[in-house]
Amino acid sequence: MASQRETINGSMGLPDGASHREIFGGRGIELRLGDPRLDAKELARLLTQESTMLHLSGVVPYRLSEEERQEIDNRYPGIPLITATATDVRKYYQKNRDQILIVAHNPKVEGKLSGAVAVQGGNPGVLAGNISKLVVDEVERGQRIGPELVRAANAFIFGYLNFERATATVVLNVPNHGIPQKVLRDEGFQSQAQVNRGCVSWDKETGMLVVRDALPFLLERDAYLKRVNATGEMERYLSALQVLPKIA
Repeated sequence: MASQRETINGSMGLPDGASHREIFGGRGIELRLGDPRLDAKELARLLTQESTMLHLSGVVPYRLSEEERQEIDNRYPGIPLITATATDVRKYYQKNRDQILIVAHNPKVEGKLSGAVAVQGGNPGVLAGNISKLVVDEVERGQRIGPELVRAANAFIFGYLNFERATATVVLNVPNHGIPQKVLRDEGFQSQAQVNRGCVSWDKETGMLVVRDALPFLLERDAYLKRVNATGEMERYLSALQVLPKIA
C-alpha cells in the first residue's frame, strides 16, 4: 500500500479520487482539493478578475508576445510568471506538483468555482508552507470563502505536511489591500517587515507588470496549535482530503 505522502504526490499531486471528495465548511462553503485537469478554466477565470489581478504577484492575463517577454527578462532575468489562460494554468500546476490546490466549488452551478488557494511546500529542507494565489469570485465575496480557504491551507501545512510555519505575502498599495491582510491576521498570522519593491503584479491601466511593495506574513506552528479545537479542525479538513493528520 502506498504511503500517505506517495498518494498525495501521485497523479496531478492529488490523492486518487480526491477531486470527488468535499469538505463542508462553515456557512455551507464546500471545499475540495483542486484538479488542474478539471478546474483550469475556472481557475483562469478567477485569476483574471479585474479586482483580483492587482493582488497576484507574477500573474499575467494572456500569453506575452516575444517582445513583451524579452522586455521583462531584460529587467528581471528569468523571473517566473503564470499565464492565466486555461491551457497555461493547467500546464503550470501539472508541472509544479509541489503546489497543491484547494478550491471552493459552487454547489448551485456544476463545475463553477467560488474561490481557490495554492499551498506550496517544496523548498528543499525548509519547514514552511507558503499560501498564495488566494482568489474569490467577485460575485460571491462577503461569504467567508477566503477565510475558509486559508483555514484549509493551514490545516494542510500543519496537519499533513507537519511544517513549523506557514507564510503568505500581500501585495501593497493596490485597492482593498487591507482585506487579505485582515483575513490573514484573523487566522493568527503576524505581519513582518515590509519589503519595498518586493514583487510585480499586473496593472490593467498600463497593460504591463508593475513593481509593488509587499508585506510578508508568518504563522508559527505553536501559535496555530493554540487555536481552539485546532486538532479537530485539521481532522475535519484532512479526512476529506484523504490524508491523515500527523499531529499527535
